[in-house]
Amino acid sequence: MSGWRHLVRLGICAGALLCGCSGYQSAPQVARLEGSATYQGQPVENGGVSFSPLAGGKAVWAPFENGRYVAAAVPLGTVRVTIHAMRDTGRTISRFGTPIPEEVSIVPDKYRQGVNIEVVGDKLDLNFNLSE
Repeated sequence: MSGWRHLVRLGICAGALLCGCSGYQSAPQVARLEGSATYQGQPVENGGVSFSPLAGGKAVWAPFENGRYVAAAVPLGTVRVTIHAMRDTGRTISRFGTPIPEEVSIVPDKYRQGVNIEVVGDKLDLNFNLSE
C-alpha cells in the first residue's frame, strides 16, 4: 500500500475517534419521585400516576400501593403528571353479561387533563390530594 493511502486511512480512523463515533451514548439523567395519593383523607388504592416527558421519550407509570407510589426513573425536565384513580361504588353492573363491581373515577379535572411539573432531581414527598 502506498504511503499516502495509509495516511488517509489513519486520518479517517483518528477523525472517527475524535468525533466520538464509538457508538457510546450516555444514559439520560433521571430522578426518583415518590409520595402518596389520598381521597377524602384516605389512601387511594386503585390506580396510579404517570409521568410523561414533554421533550419526548417513554412515560413512567407508578401504581398506587397502600396509597403510595414510587417512580424510580423519571427523566429530568418538564413532565406531564396524569393521575388515574378509581373508587368502588358498592354496586354491581353487568359487562358483557358478567356482573362486575361498578367503579367511578375520583380524579379531579386538573389531574385528568394532567399538570406539568419540572423534575430537577429526586423528590420523595410529591403528594397528591385528590379531594381538592
